[in-house]
Amino acid sequence: MIADTLWALEGTDPETGILRTADEVLERIVQELPSVRSLVVPRLARRLKAMGNKDYPGGRAVRWHRAENAFCLPYEIRARIEEENTAHSALRLRVLKSLDERLRDAPIEGLGDVGTRQAAEFPGWTDELRSLQVPALLIFGDRDFSPLPDVVEMFELLPDAQLAVLPGTTHVGVTRRPGEVLALITPFLDAR
Repeated sequence: MIADTLWALEGTDPETGILRTADEVLERIVQELPSVRSLVVPRLARRLKAMGNKDYPGGRAVRWHRAENAFCLPYEIRARIEEENTAHSALRLRVLKSLDERLRDAPIEGLGDVGTRQAAEFPGWTDELRSLQVPALLIFGDRDFSPLPDVVEMFELLPDAQLAVLPGTTHVGVTRRPGEVLALITPFLDAR
């Protein structure tokens, strides 16, 4: 629960007045992990206050602003998250650049420049998927907003596709697992 609590406080910054109440932290956690509600509700407020104590094991994990009864991440943790996000963004940009280069090296007949750029992103759910004659790798979370039966249907429409479903992962959660995603993408691209 500690990691979920810290994640739910991401983006807080007392210098800009961005704090979260225990209810707001709970809302963020349950939005991503609905199944943990019954576990988190009775413990969250007490856990946040404990994590804000300087005697907390490993040091203060959150800052508790008592006057507002709200919480934020300490500067050190915010800085570490920013460094990790920067590294993930750099990795994402490298992967997108590689995809773009590969698409341009092997253009899809009839798509033109705009279509080729859109092919690097998911353009939508259409019957045109059947006509695509390029390899495709679909990566979804098993708790993605796209229902798994729809994902499987899309996979079956694509003539040359591979499907990877990351367990315990939401749509946004896929972006928080860059190592696993890269481990899926790299062999897929290397085989082309």
